[in-house]
Amino acid sequence: MKKIIFSLTLLLMVLASCQYKGGAGSGSAVLSFDSLVIDSTVRLNPNSEQPNGHLALHLIYAKPQSNSDAAAKAANLLNDSLLRSGLLLPDFAEGVTPPQTQTEAPSVYMTKGAHQFAEGFFKMYLADYKDLYRDDQESAPSYNRSYTVFTHVEQGADSIVNYLADTYFYGGGAHGQAATWARNFNARTGAIVHLTDVLRPGYERPLTSMIVAKLARQFKVRNLKQLQDSLTVFAWTGPYIPDNYIINEKGITFIYNPDEIAAHVMGEIRVTFSNKQLSKLLRKK
Repeated sequence: MKKIIFSLTLLLMVLASCQYKGGAGSGSAVLSFDSLVIDSTVRLNPNSEQPNGHLALHLIYAKPQSNSDAAAKAANLLNDSLLRSGLLLPDFAEGVTPPQTQTEAPSVYMTKGAHQFAEGFFKMYLADYKDLYRDDQESAPSYNRSYTVFTHVEQGADSIVNYLADTYFYGGGAHGQAATWARNFNARTGAIVHLTDVLRPGYERPLTSMIVAKLARQFKVRNLKQLQDSLTVFAWTGPYIPDNYIINEKGITFIYNPDEIAAHVMGEIRVTFSNKQLSKLLRKK
């Protein structure tokens, strides 16, 4: 039985300027954003392109626009939340919360976190497939795996920054899994903005009913039963409000990723409500 040699290409890290002024109103902690890029591949056989595990990350991170303590604190909190918020696949994210100091530059902190995530991805890839490939080298392409994350930021409502991640994971089989993940941050503090911060207590039941009614109109059916029976929407989960949403100046968009609440053929499902439609549920400013 041949001994398999593993080779890991050098991690490529690039810092690219991505200036963005988040925050509104007087006294806001204005942030800017830079990007961190990793593009790396590990091969199970150094003499062959396949099979391989490929990781590509384009991570936007915050940095203080000014020298104020408030701006530094906001940037640090936002970046720490990014690493902990589930935007990166939890399967590979164990330990991806490096100790952070107030004097540490955001680029250093996020670089450490990205390195740790890459190490976790490749460690799991090798652990899962090195023995299988050693005994089944004729099926090399079937052991290819890849994970891609591309992030960007948008201006949300008031002082909110929308942080969006488009991801693609191929874990074998006929097709990979594409997904869109959204988080909303307060540009003044760096804290994650939750629905409870913008909607009144008790919003859950009426909002769930509104989502069902809106989806019924979008898909031209009458009710939840027809959504479930004809389109598989909520067929195996029951209606719920996702933790994946975008809060902008016009309203809120809820995102259900492919295979989350319906069959794969239905793709990504989004439900958008204007502020007017949500007026009875919104907190007063």
